[in-house]
Amino acid sequence: MHERGSQRLNEEQRQAVAAVVCGAGRAFPYALFGPPGTGNTVTLVECALQLLQAHPRARLLLCAPQNYSADLLCSALAVAGLGTEELLRLNDPRRPAYQAKEEVLPFSLYSEQARMFTLPDRDAPLTRSLLREHLPARHARFTHVLIDEAGQALLPKALIALSLLELSTPGAAAAHDAGWGAVLAGDPRQLGPVVRSQVAAGAGLATSLLDICITRHSATAYAVMDMGRVPPTVMLLRNNHSHRRLLDLPSRLFYSGSLVPAADQQAVLPPRWDELEGEGGAQGQAAQQQQRPGVEEAAAEAAGPEGAAEAAAAAAAEAEVDSVPAQMREGDSPSWFNPVEASTVVELVAGLLAAAPGVGQNDIGVMATYRKQVQKIRLLLRQRGLGAIRVGAVDDYQGKEERIIFISTVLSRPESLPPLRASGATPTSDSHLGFWRSPKRFNVAVTRAKALLVVVGQPAVLLEDASWRELLRHCFAHGAFRGAGSASVRQRFRVDAGAAAGALPDVAEAGAGEAE
Repeated sequence: MHERGSQRLNEEQRQAVAAVVCGAGRAFPYALFGPPGTGNTVTLVECALQLLQAHPRARLLLCAPQNYSADLLCSALAVAGLGTEELLRLNDPRRPAYQAKEEVLPFSLYSEQARMFTLPDRDAPLTRSLLREHLPARHARFTHVLIDEAGQALLPKALIALSLLELSTPGAAAAHDAGWGAVLAGDPRQLGPVVRSQVAAGAGLATSLLDICITRHSATAYAVMDMGRVPPTVMLLRNNHSHRRLLDLPSRLFYSGSLVPAADQQAVLPPRWDELEGEGGAQGQAAQQQQRPGVEEAAAEAAGPEGAAEAAAAAAAEAEVDSVPAQMREGDSPSWFNPVEASTVVELVAGLLAAAPGVGQNDIGVMATYRKQVQKIRLLLRQRGLGAIRVGAVDDYQGKEERIIFISTVLSRPESLPPLRASGATPTSDSHLGFWRSPKRFNVAVTRAKALLVVVGQPAVLLEDASWRELLRHCFAHGAFRGAGSASVRQRFRVDAGAAAGALPDVAEAGAGEAE
């Protein structure tokens, strides 16, 4: 198979494309399970291009739950050579034109007179490839439906898209026709559908069709393979974007340790920065000497003799900085902010830009767990002339990446955390919308960085959330904890039933090491 898209595919990606072209997704949707950085959208675009080549009469519907994702699909297809006679990007008429990517506007229907996007006339001929976020044209029928970011799509929306499939006519002719099917692409381990109704969430609408399909496929995978059929789910394993140290934790927690670092490790090395050079958590300098070279030494070696790339790649790519308790609210707003922590984040960002050659504002993203904190950090950055740095909530970063990510966790009092939900309890709107106690949002937060992830927060709060506690443990194990409170955190890990026996040194021994 010769790739038609702009990027070469790896083994898992090629297998997925071949399966779709050969007819996978006919009896039930074919699931493309793409963890972060594994080229999920690239693979889906290649599926579309190969289908158009293999089946000249195919009519494709590519859709996504968000405009941004649909724009990316349209841009990629355009770069691959599809013209305006073959490709149509449908937009909700309520969408402001300035929000659309400039390169997709030639493929959109826009009325200058009405100053709004429009929809095609009912009797207008359809182009071969049709991208849309909303599906008002009930007469449209397609041979293939491909849904990107399907893990975020509400179940009814996904079913509406699938209802537009035009199935082959039953009979002998249909048996030889592989030119129709459905593909769901996404990651069910990251953000799912947002369902505000507790009744709807409890009835199952908070679970995406992608998640349902992958769960069902997993239960029948061995039986399907025993029959000599193509498994209905393929998982992409090779992460092409991030430093291998940044993949260790999410791979272990969410993907059974299966992610394979495939990025050029020299290209995703963390920058030189004084904040990365001090003593680290549980094992301090001993950990840095025994498990890996110090960041400063590794960075120096990277520019030196042959073989230094391997040593440099071993540098820790995460840092944890303690913050001062200062969470608060304004008026009746339910959103928390932490002015001290906001200032700390801005100082860290400014310090990194000043100290690290080759790091610019476009390389950095800042994430906060509450919208009010996003606003405060954005204002402080603009006051420092750093307005080009992207600042957003965790949900804003789904599907996006930056070379360097700073995360402000905001809360400083453990009692502000939402209560744990009992096992088997009916999900509520808060449990799906809140940041804390949400492994999927945690997964999104810690997988946005390519080279360096810096989390600024209060350890006493982070320790009370199961996912963030694992991040703290990971940072301690790799000497990447900075700030006050290391002794209390170390003691917590020693008595934590989940801590591996002997994984951390005795508190007295660690204290003696710090005194030296």
